[in-house]
Amino acid sequence: SMARFTIVMDYLYTVDSSYLQVFTIQTPASPEKTERLNIGFDIETIFPYEQSLFIGSRTGMVIYDITAPASPVFLSNFNHATSCDPVVVNGNFAWVTLRGGNGCGLSGSQLNVIDISDIQSPVLLNSFPMSDPFGLAIDRDKLFVCDGSAGLKIYSISEQYKLTLLNQFQVLSYDVILDQDKAFVIGVEGLFQY
Repeated sequence: SMARFTIVMDYLYTVDSSYLQVFTIQTPASPEKTERLNIGFDIETIFPYEQSLFIGSRTGMVIYDITAPASPVFLSNFNHATSCDPVVVNGNFAWVTLRGGNGCGLSGSQLNVIDISDIQSPVLLNSFPMSDPFGLAIDRDKLFVCDGSAGLKIYSISEQYKLTLLNQFQVLSYDVILDQDKAFVIGVEGLFQY
């Protein structure tokens, strides 16, 4: 979720603070840039889901269609208060952590649940207070949130309007990557596997 690049089929998508760049990697040893789009400012993260890219910025979530993978097309955005902003998606919902303080803007921190069933008009459904959220990951009906000094939290999201805490690990964590039955957690003290 803290990633600045992702691969979808034969294309590599990267973001920097202002641009989305697209590379064809059909020949991995010779990637070719196909597109460079100015998509705003304070861009932070990128997350692919189905035929869309969900891009987190300090001012909101931007959504691009990649049905034509070499040429992404703007679909919509969801604005929020200025804060640091990773995003994950599953089904008709996006989960966005908003971290305040430390130059990220917002005074408090929270997790937003956004309805994206109409992808051109995202709607905020609910917000939950957090301590110091960074990255997050999703696996079907479980949401993993790296909540800084509050540790790694695992929630049930079977009911998207509310969170049910299932487990919490006291590890100062910044990001989590899920791979089949393992969680790789990146924290201050290194890489942990669960």
